[in-house]
Amino acid sequence: MKEWYLTTELCLLDSMPNSRQAVAAKAIRNNWLRRKAQGKGSAIEYHISNLHEETQKALIERYGTKVEQSNCLETIGKLKEAGEKYREIEYTKPSLFKEKPQKPEPNASAIFEALPVQESDTIDIPEFNVQAAAGAGCLSNTEYQTSVFTVSTALVKSLGLLPEYSAIVFCSGESMLPTMDDGDRILVDTRELTEPVKDGVYVIRIDEMVYVKRLKWNILNQSYSVVSDNPSYDDFEVAGDDLKRLKIIGRAAMVMRSL
Repeated sequence: MKEWYLTTELCLLDSMPNSRQAVAAKAIRNNWLRRKAQGKGSAIEYHISNLHEETQKALIERYGTKVEQSNCLETIGKLKEAGEKYREIEYTKPSLFKEKPQKPEPNASAIFEALPVQESDTIDIPEFNVQAAAGAGCLSNTEYQTSVFTVSTALVKSLGLLPEYSAIVFCSGESMLPTMDDGDRILVDTRELTEPVKDGVYVIRIDEMVYVKRLKWNILNQSYSVVSDNPSYDDFEVAGDDLKRLKIIGRAAMVMRSL
C-alpha cells in the first residue's frame, strides 16, 4: 500500500482534523516526516508512520490489500520501520523537502475561535458559556463567547500558551475536587494536540457532552481512562469505536479558583 498521504486525504478520516489547514498545522507542530508530492505542484504529503495507530488502521482499511488488512498490526510495524529508515536518510536534494512556512491555524476540533494577539502587559482571554462538567456531563448546545477575562501577559507566557489559542470555560460539579471546584474558571490551551495526548487534565467532548476530566492513555488496550480526581465518582474507559466519539477540546493549563 502507499505510504505517503496528502492533507486532502487525511482530513477525510474521523480521527484527524477536518480541514487541510488544520492537518498541515498539526504536522508542523509535531515535525511530521514529509516530502513534496510528485506531480502535485507545491503540495506536501506526509508519511503514514507519523500517525496514531487508529488512523493508520483506517488508512490500511481504505488503501491496503486484503493481506495487509488481515495482518494489520504486522503492516503497521513494517510502515513504522519504513518511516524510521526515511528519517535516517540524509537527503541530497533538500529543495525537494522545502515548503513555505505555514501559519498554524486554530484547532479544527475546538469549539473556540482564535483571539488576536495583543502586545501589552495584559491579555483578554475569551470566556465561553460552556459548562465543562466535572460530574455526569452536561449538554452544551450553545457555545458562544460571553465575555473576556483579563490576565497578565507574563502568566500566559509562563504557562507556555499562545493567546490566540487560549480560552476560558467554567467547571460545573465536584467530581474533580480537590483539583477544581464548581464555578472555577479553567484556562484552556486549544491547540491541536498530539494523539494520544499525554496524561493530564483536559476539556473533552463525548457526543454532545462536555467534560473536564483527567485522561490516562493505556497503550496496551489502546484506550483512554477518563478519571475523576474525587474518589466518590466513578471512572470510565473509552476504547475501540468509541474513541471516534471523543474529541479533545484542549488541555486544562490552569485553574482559577472562584471566591
